[in-house]
Amino acid sequence: MLQGSSFSAILSPIATVSAEWAPLTVVGTYVALLTTPFQLGPILTMPVSTLLCQSSILGWPAVYYLQGGLTVVLLVLFHLLYWERPDSPGSLASVAEIEVIRRGRDPKGLVSKPSTPTTTAD
Repeated sequence: MLQGSSFSAILSPIATVSAEWAPLTVVGTYVALLTTPFQLGPILTMPVSTLLCQSSILGWPAVYYLQGGLTVVLLVLFHLLYWERPDSPGSLASVAEIEVIRRGRDPKGLVSKPSTPTTTAD
């Protein structure tokens, strides 16, 4: 139950990041990329943990040190590189990237509907 609660808590930030940083045409792909670690984590962790536990030099505590160290490094990188919005001061997004992200949205941040094409009968 605790693991499920933690997982559900991360889905809201994934949606927020996708809404702010992805062009409307690729939001689904962006969400897929942001959730990739949920599948890759166990696939990579299990064999690495097995090797570390079998090691006579490092042993099982190395599993915790390695995962904890990687978590801290990635957290620091995320903290240094992520900005709430692409147009925030200090963001690494270029003006051209911001234009691509904002294309198809109105100034309030809502999705603007394209006009419906109409045809006239001759």
